[in-house]
Amino acid sequence: MFGGTQLGKSYAEQHTGRSSVETEGFDPCVVPLLVDHTQARVVVDSKLIYDRLDQEIPGPRRLIPADLAAAQAVMQQVSIVDQTPSLGISYGFRSDDNRRPDFMKAVIKDIHGGKCQALLMFIDANSDDADLVKAYQSKIAKEQVGKALAFNPERQGAMPPSPYTADIS
Repeated sequence: MFGGTQLGKSYAEQHTGRSSVETEGFDPCVVPLLVDHTQARVVVDSKLIYDRLDQEIPGPRRLIPADLAAAQAVMQQVSIVDQTPSLGISYGFRSDDNRRPDFMKAVIKDIHGGKCQALLMFIDANSDDADLVKAYQSKIAKEQVGKALAFNPERQGAMPPSPYTADIS
């Protein structure tokens, strides 16, 4: 939650499956997360984490290349990851054409409910911290929307596609 505050971002209010903090909002219960104890900062956006690590860790190996063309290619890949609804792909989207192995279908079937139960326990354990409770409640709301979406073929079909996904079958 501190990382979202530092970015000036509000909590994510919907479940699109996309992970971009820039376009989707801040999910207080998700990774990646970088805690910089030396500067008392929490960095939550993957793009900002890459930049921060490159600034703070000396040496020839860089996450973002110095060469402009190579750096643009790397950032294009980061954008593809941020804008692809990877959670949707993992959690059962397009149930009318679900090609995942049966064991994965079974594990994912109530993943949202399991997360909500854990978050409710965290709320109980931290009921004296209003900010933390608000963060957990935000995540519960997002998971409930995700569950409704993940198992509803009509809503799945209505989702806008990622600009980077392609049919590879």
